[in-house]
Amino acid sequence: MLRRILNEADGGKSACPTVRHLFALRLQQTTQRFDDMQKLRKRMLTALNEWGSKPDRLPSGNSLCHLIEDFTS
Repeated sequence: MLRRILNEADGGKSACPTVRHLFALRLQQTTQRFDDMQKLRKRMLTALNEWGSKPDRLPSGNSLCHLIEDFTS
């Protein structure tokens, strides 16, 4: 990215259109990551609320904590 901007500037062209384009792409990526994190946050809050009423269990066979399996399924 930076190389592209510098090459345009070195070539006597305005790098502003490229900067705008790259900025818009980065904003789109950031927005998607933010949305994904919001979804994960909601899942975590829901799980934590549900776990309050679930009993503790001792480890067994393949399971260390049933709460982890509940969350990842």
